This record gives sequence, structure tokens and C-alpha cells, in this order.
Amino acid sequence: VLGNRYQSKLLEIIDA
Repeated sequence: VLGNRYQSKLLEIIDA
């Protein structure tokens, strides 16, 4: 999924 990488980056920022 293309959005998978985008979501992963967003999750990293939110999880930070």
C-alpha cells in the first residue's frame, strides 16, 4: 500500500 509508508511516518511523529 502506498499510504502505508505515509501512515508509518505519521505514526512515528505522533508516537514521538
